[in-house]
Amino acid sequence: MPFLVPGRLVHVKTGKEDWGWGILVSFSKQKITAKNKGLFKQKLKGGGDLSDIKSHNEASFILDVYLYSKDKLTSDSFLQPGDPTKADGRLGIIPVVLHHTTVSAISTI
Repeated sequence: MPFLVPGRLVHVKTGKEDWGWGILVSFSKQKITAKNKGLFKQKLKGGGDLSDIKSHNEASFILDVYLYSKDKLTSDSFLQPGDPTKADGRLGIIPVVLHHTTVSAISTI
């Protein structure tokens, strides 16, 4: 994965929610299992169904992306994208599965 370089910009979009552009901090290759699947679904609301990734029984790339999120979680304990112009949240590192349903674009050099 030569294009996954820390500092590169990544556009994260989960379902109908557009998180905007974030900064790639690091990445790792992990298997998504029944035990850790909840971690990724709980972090991003509308993170999609990870069963298609898990069913292939192969490792996926997990990106740690520096994104802006709201301070408050939803009632289902999901993070929501914040609006930096409203100052309704904070920047933080959020794990994102590298999948066509979560990453809509990666910047060029």
